Amino acid sequence: MSRIILPRKGKVICWDLEGTIGVFDPEELEGLRKSVRIKKGINFIVFRPEIREVLNYLSSQGFYHFITTSAQEELARQWIQKAGISNHFEEVYGRETVSTQPFRNKIYSPVIEDIGFSEKQANKRMIVIGDGGFDAPEDLEGVVYLMISYRIFESSRLILPVLEVLLEKGRGDFNKGYKKLSKLERYRLEDGSQIRFQFAKKSKKTGKKGIYNPRISFYKTSKNYSLRPEIIQ
Repeated sequence: MSRIILPRKGKVICWDLEGTIGVFDPEELEGLRKSVRIKKGINFIVFRPEIREVLNYLSSQGFYHFITTSAQEELARQWIQKAGISNHFEEVYGRETVSTQPFRNKIYSPVIEDIGFSEKQANKRMIVIGDGGFDAPEDLEGVVYLMISYRIFESSRLILPVLEVLLEKGRGDFNKGYKKLSKLERYRLEDGSQIRFQFAKKSKKTGKKGIYNPRISFYKTSKNYSLRPEIIQ
């Protein structure tokens, strides 16, 4: 894969696809068909509420987006092309690259190799966004992982104040922002939502410590973020 050149201060977001940006897998969509009121026989995709607006806004603010998914790469490309959001993403990394082993966290070193980041630069300028534990980095120590709700009816807009406060507290550095905020255990956003902070812990069986994996999840969210998802037919 050819080298991707980013501006010197460009920030990177690695997005999980399925469940984070929307629901694309046909089997998962069948389980949602009744709740989103789509008749049988009609093909559709479910987008997390306000994800288009969030991608548009972040792109306008100089963020660079990458897909890091456990789906096959070619299939993921087809999904985002059909959804009309492929223009936002610099590259798609699928099962063949970042999720080669089932029930293991994803591998992000291929991403930073392609964009020319050292691990230190990745800690400062990159953040991973997903909806499950296996989306967190397996290989990069110190890269912040933001875990949003798996509930597809919860708005993507929740992501924005978290990114804002991380970069504000860290003066442009995601990892430093995390370290400052994590001293509080929980942090209340302006809308009343709360985020909490977690670190990798020692294994009870082996006693070995995992890589330093700074993680943010939502402890409480405002009711204003529960919205009807976008349906694409």
